[in-house]
Amino acid sequence: MPSFQRHVFVCVNERPADDPRGSCKAKGGAEVRDRFKAELKARGLAKAIRANNAGCLDQCARGVTVVVYPEQVWYGGVTVDDVVEIVEKHLIGGQVVERLLMPDQPHVDAKRRLPIVGVALLALAGFAGTARADDPKPDPLAQAKAEDANLESTAPRQGVTISLALGGGLIVGNGSSETIPAASLRVGHVATPNTIITLEIVGGTFQHKQATVNAPTLFDTSGSFLVGGLYYVGPSVWIRGAGGVNVHTIDHGPMGTSKMAGPAGAFGAGVDLIRRHFWVAGLEVFGIGAVNRDGVLFTTAFGLGLSHY
Repeated sequence: MPSFQRHVFVCVNERPADDPRGSCKAKGGAEVRDRFKAELKARGLAKAIRANNAGCLDQCARGVTVVVYPEQVWYGGVTVDDVVEIVEKHLIGGQVVERLLMPDQPHVDAKRRLPIVGVALLALAGFAGTARADDPKPDPLAQAKAEDANLESTAPRQGVTISLALGGGLIVGNGSSETIPAASLRVGHVATPNTIITLEIVGGTFQHKQATVNAPTLFDTSGSFLVGGLYYVGPSVWIRGAGGVNVHTIDHGPMGTSKMAGPAGAFGAGVDLIRRHFWVAGLEVFGIGAVNRDGVLFTTAFGLGLSHY
């Protein structure tokens, strides 16, 4: 069943040429409607916001009439040149275009940000829709605003975030290197629309044998507790950095274990690939450097991440 989140009704009523009230069609209603359709398609919004023909709305004397639902915002005297502003400021940004508002709309507060409709179809529409070569190109600023407006499905924009990444990597230290499985667990809180403050636990384990006959396989572990931040440099691409403490545990077999702790720093980057409501799946790479009494220990890993925003 089709499920549009917004409807933009454009009056295309036609009256006789000698009618003193005029008509929206004669004033460019059809051209305004076509421009709305083109702009919505260019931004990947055509499956979520529908531009419709409307019959007479009894406002033809004011020029082309446009009504946006469900907000019930009426614009008058709209021209083709006004369409981009309505799309970017109202439909994407959530603010009315005050200069085009018709009077006597007590339910509309021009200074208040309108509720943003959670359009879960935006991402799917962006992948499914391909603009023709002669269509207007998406404006990067408007596209970023659209992604910020869609808080639930396109970016970490509010509340608490939880992320888990699993993969493999390489640990280098004390003159040797080993491949390791690695895991990262991050809990964060949104500070700005593009920034998350994070608490992170990262761990990995690798096996080794002592230089004796029939020596058992031993397992060393390396874990870090880090505090840092994650920043979205684009709609789906992020970078992060953190600092904290690393604990490296060495298994000596029958002789027990020894632990070495020291300061640690981390950096990483990732890309969100699939978004579904509050869930995001992506790829990420990160590295952690730590200093302890035996020297410098460096871990790098690549993994698949799953986040809940």
